[in-house]
Amino acid sequence: MKKLVIMAVAVLSLTSILSCSTDNQTMNTSDIPGLYVVHFFKNDGVDQTSNYNGYTFNFATNGSLTATKQSVATPGTWSKFTDSGKDKLQITWMGGGVPTILLEIEEDWIIKSNSSGLLVLADTSGSSGKVKELHMQKQ
Repeated sequence: MKKLVIMAVAVLSLTSILSCSTDNQTMNTSDIPGLYVVHFFKNDGVDQTSNYNGYTFNFATNGSLTATKQSVATPGTWSKFTDSGKDKLQITWMGGGVPTILLEIEEDWIIKSNSSGLLVLADTSGSSGKVKELHMQKQ
């Protein structure tokens, strides 16, 4: 009987420990999918929003991402996760010939807010301290 109690306590303890970790866990992504446009993009203090005029970004429920401008589609992926207690959105483009301006937003963004169809993202590069801010408006 004593062994059964010890085993039960061990299993409960292990379950409790495993359920507490939040680093690099995939999150509920139901609030992201949809069609977006860039509402605002500032890169190291310079407003570059106009570079994204004409682009739409389709975040699909299966994690695929497509940036489209004038019928030219660039494929990619997206994922939402928690890292060091911060909600993040990873954007990654696939294949060759990705336009430079799309590479500018290929990041693991911190999600500052996501409400009323406005997704506000921020990124600070490691040692350089370069700050990017991206606002995407859901259509």
